[in-house]
Amino acid sequence: MKDPNASQGQEGRTVRVDIDGVLAVPRADLDYASCEAVPGAVAALRRLRARGFVVVLFTGRHFNRLSETKEWLARHGFEYDHLVLGKPT
Repeated sequence: MKDPNASQGQEGRTVRVDIDGVLAVPRADLDYASCEAVPGAVAALRRLRARGFVVVLFTGRHFNRLSETKEWLARHGFEYDHLVLGKPT
């Protein structure tokens, strides 16, 4: 099966993914460091990157949560190309 995005360049092969509720199970207390990873999320992102997709992670988390967010992603084994904090909510 031919990939419909193959001729669209990098922009056509970019996947934008929210963190909370998609990669991380949200917590009512907003303790981001203690969130669990959504089952299967790490493997799904790895498969996308293996197929040549650029993975951009977006989150509404405040910029002062950058280190905490990067540490959480690394601890759970998430692979990505770009991380954007402070998206409009």
